[in-house]
Amino acid sequence: MQNKKVLLFLILISILPNTILASADVPESDTIKYDYASVMSKKASSKKEVDYKQTLNFYPFKAFSNNLMLGYEKQVGSKHVLKVVASYTSFESQTITTNSDFELSNYSGLRFDLMLKYFIGSNNSVFNGIYVSPLISLKNSKFKYMDFSSPSFNDWEEGAANSFNLGFIVGYQLAIGESLSLDMYVGECLKKSNGDYLAANRLVDQYKNAIGITGGLCVGFGF
Repeated sequence: MQNKKVLLFLILISILPNTILASADVPESDTIKYDYASVMSKKASSKKEVDYKQTLNFYPFKAFSNNLMLGYEKQVGSKHVLKVVASYTSFESQTITTNSDFELSNYSGLRFDLMLKYFIGSNNSVFNGIYVSPLISLKNSKFKYMDFSSPSFNDWEEGAANSFNLGFIVGYQLAIGESLSLDMYVGECLKKSNGDYLAANRLVDQYKNAIGITGGLCVGFGF
């Protein structure tokens, strides 16, 4: 029995060195390695590049308030996009205002916005990433209004209002598929209004003198 144990021990010793040497001879290129930083860098650098250089934009929520708002933007630099927005509002009668003292009718209004978007970050491409932009907005409207706080509230009066907005926004534009994009932004804006702006100050289209939050959302079609 003792001889068998010694023989088994010698056999194991003769096998172990060969096994160890065999594993040591495996080329380094055949071993599996995982470099986390490299993988994350590749993922960041693989952000989708869009093929188009310009887009047409539609503002879906504005349409619910009798407001047709369209935008056009064009790439003007490696990181810059110039955007122009125009809108037209028209309705016969509406009572949804921020001030219950007024009712509006025969309303028509125009608006123009101008932005110069800069897509920040080395991995962001235009039309697909975070951006910052100054914002200039001009709008005016004409309408008839009835002032319920006035003794002669049964009479319709001619009204007009205009507004100048200057602000700075931060946005995110997300490329979807080959030609669609979703653009959302929010920012701070200085708002200066004149005329009968209290009567024109609707919930969905405010005229006011203030420094306040502004924002928007639109769907873009690239080409």
